[in-house]
Amino acid sequence: MTENAGSPAGLLALVQSLNNAFAASLDLDTTLETGVREIKEHLHAEAASLFLIDIDTEENVCQACSGPVDIFGMRLPSGEGIIGRTLRERAPLIVDNVSADQHFSRRVDEATGFKTLSLLCAPMIIQGVAIGVLEVVNKLGGRPFSEQDRMTLSALAATTAMAVHNARQASDLVDKEAVVKASKAKTDFVSSLSHELRAPLNTVLGFAQLLESDPLVEAHPHLSLSIGQIRKGGKHLLFLVDEILDLAKIEAGKLKVHISEIVAYDAMEECLGMIGEMARERGISVHNKIGEGEAPIFLADAVRFKQVILNLLTNAIKYNVAGGKVIVSCAQTGHGMLRFSVADNGSGIPSRLQQAVFQPFTRLSEDAAKIEGTGIGLSISQKLVDLMNGVIGFESENGVGSTFWVDFPLAHEEEQDSGEHRPAASGDGDVWGLKPDGD
Repeated sequence: MTENAGSPAGLLALVQSLNNAFAASLDLDTTLETGVREIKEHLHAEAASLFLIDIDTEENVCQACSGPVDIFGMRLPSGEGIIGRTLRERAPLIVDNVSADQHFSRRVDEATGFKTLSLLCAPMIIQGVAIGVLEVVNKLGGRPFSEQDRMTLSALAATTAMAVHNARQASDLVDKEAVVKASKAKTDFVSSLSHELRAPLNTVLGFAQLLESDPLVEAHPHLSLSIGQIRKGGKHLLFLVDEILDLAKIEAGKLKVHISEIVAYDAMEECLGMIGEMARERGISVHNKIGEGEAPIFLADAVRFKQVILNLLTNAIKYNVAGGKVIVSCAQTGHGMLRFSVADNGSGIPSRLQQAVFQPFTRLSEDAAKIEGTGIGLSISQKLVDLMNGVIGFESENGVGSTFWVDFPLAHEEEQDSGEHRPAASGDGDVWGLKPDGD
């Protein structure tokens, strides 16, 4: 650079030089190293450093330095030293003799053996927010930093702040694009693998069904039992594959719902009919508290509503205690929503797992390894409920039981209840599984 850096033309040339250097790389580390090196040289200082504010700890962290000692990564408490004062006053500061300044911190000198004599600091501010400080140390030749130096560093701080801001935005954009690409690759892989699994599974189930009807097999009960186990295991595996496919479709935004009016009693009766055998096998009694003709009509996708409720019912059965009970009910919430609740008196969900209940592949109990499933049913249910403009939640106490609930919009405004929660119907209704022993 031919112009004198102390002149307006020299300062303009210096800013242009830095802008060109910053434009050559959007990598944040390269940007910072370039900045402090250029600034030290142009201001004829022994050392230069750049501190950025850690938004989590509020400490000032050295992210780049140029000079006889390496202080990269050094952390200074918020508000400490000349850097802290610069950030508080949001103005460039010159300290000709640090030994006479009450704000000077000797933390850097004590850690490195460096001897600080004089300082010039300028805040880096972008869009009204201070993000850090530029600092130059010890003017060469023992001279003091001048007012022109202060103006120069102030201009360079503004230029560097913009470069840091741009580099951070570019880095965020790259990170987001990488996440999107990785998510799409994962979804495509899972979807493709799941489709590939369905064909051989259906073949196995088809042959198992043919074998069951073979007279030779019918004549030998032990063969029939074995083939029945094959069919049962195959159906369960096919169910898991379908769950994974659903999750992949939802994450890819390809799953569509068709909202229609649904009668609460009829919809729940159909679901209860599908889990009756499972409840009987496990010795669980299921009580339906929804009265026929009394429950209102709500809005949801009929197929996906059934999928959500079946998931809640099967979980309530699987995670229940021997001889346990499941109670199904519905109530208007007073906010134009109809709430379906599925309560059990099982072991409940440990508090350490409750925050992650709706995360994929999370199991709900201490002995979850003994229970069938992938741990994605509740995650899928939450996503389906969101698609249907509903809300899902739960209450659980370890050792006592859990109540999972899901709210769907009511179909007709006049059916909304303006008061507190109230049952949509009274009485025990139908009971599936073991005969009830009373409430």
